Amino acid sequence: MLRNTLIDLDELVLKIPDQIERAYFEEAARCYHIGAYRAAVILSWIVTARNLEKKLEQLATEDGEARRYWTKIDTKKRNEQAYEEDLIDAFRALGILDEQETKELKHIRDTRNWCAHPTN
Repeated sequence: MLRNTLIDLDELVLKIPDQIERAYFEEAARCYHIGAYRAAVILSWIVTARNLEKKLEQLATEDGEARRYWTKIDTKKRNEQAYEEDLIDAFRALGILDEQETKELKHIRDTRNWCAHPTN
């Protein structure tokens, strides 16, 4: 379950093993520290979505149901179609996320979308 505890962003960066994800999150932390909050949210979501994609791709090598979800998402991604809803839903369907975690991730994704494309 997602936790509502505070953690130092610079400490969190050090816990990210993937170098690409770490670089994006380091930039997100820098944006946050200088007050560029929208940029921080966008970059943080990039790290989150990339991490979920990698995990689902790895699961797809071991599990037929995960493979079915991965194939659908990968096809949408290659065709430049929206796929993040499917990505989150896949983790819910596979029993990895509970209902509340799914709701929270979708809220974070929606916040990212608002930050990237603000309207009234």
